[in-house]
Amino acid sequence: MKVVIAGLMLFSVINPLFLQKLTVYSQVRSFSSIVLVVFSLLYFYQIISEAKIRKLSREPMVWVNIAVLVYFAASLFHVVLFTIILEYSRKFLKLTSDYFAVLTALFYLLIAVAFVIEGWPKNRKKDRAD
Repeated sequence: MKVVIAGLMLFSVINPLFLQKLTVYSQVRSFSSIVLVVFSLLYFYQIISEAKIRKLSREPMVWVNIAVLVYFAASLFHVVLFTIILEYSRKFLKLTSDYFAVLTALFYLLIAVAFVIEGWPKNRKKDRAD
């Protein structure tokens, strides 16, 4: 995992300097979205494999992970199709940008749910099967 993160950070610095023109929409966001979606799916796989959490809806990291999965999967879709959409129609581009703004709001709403759950005074230890 550390190698993937270091590689992505290195690519984020090298790409605009040597690989891609600054006038072109950067590919770094696409690659970072792919990495975050994969990490998110691996987190869910770990939760399912270990089966230590009895009530997923009370676990803040599950909400954060759902937010990351939804937002960055949609972000990947938006970034990949951005250039094609721009050539197709400006009206359609505005519609997709509005759609993406709604997904961004959903991302922050899910993060807020995680913070609220984490701040609950209830003892959540009974929700884990440690």
